Amino acid sequence: MAEEATTYEQKAQRVSALRQEVAKAEQELRTERKDALKVRKQATTNPTCQAIINRYSIMAAVAGLLPISLDAAALTGLQIKMIDDLAEQFGKNYTEEEGRHTLVALTGGLVAPVLVAPSIASAALVVPVVGPLISAVSSPATAAIATRLIGRLALERFEREEAAGIEDAAVEAVKGAEGAG
Repeated sequence: MAEEATTYEQKAQRVSALRQEVAKAEQELRTERKDALKVRKQATTNPTCQAIINRYSIMAAVAGLLPISLDAAALTGLQIKMIDDLAEQFGKNYTEEEGRHTLVALTGGLVAPVLVAPSIASAALVVPVVGPLISAVSSPATAAIATRLIGRLALERFEREEAAGIEDAAVEAVKGAEGAG
């Protein structure tokens, strides 16, 4: 029995040591992931582009206070102009037509929420006391959120296109060097 007790104690110590190793490895993994996320965020954060997105999101919230028919036109115009301003940051010159096509491509899945927001605002008016407040807040909030999302999607697209262009240029340079050699 003394041998079993020693064996049991040894097993318990080994399990304890393994648990400590696992905890240490998990902590290292969390730290690595946190550092990688921080690096990735810093690499994709362009302060000028973020300022453009923030500026147009605020303008979209103000446009959300307009009546529904004017709201949609103003919001679409703001979003096209925001995409154009973001494109300029990447050295691209978008025409209004290209901006409109980009906006349609980016908002394919956003059509339903943007169309539903005015309905929610109108339906909220029926609720006594808080209804008008919900109605007054929902349209500007939806406009600002949608504009911010569109801005971020456009920014990601432009960053991907720029990265792909850099990679293509590097491949062409290597091919040119191989052809010359």
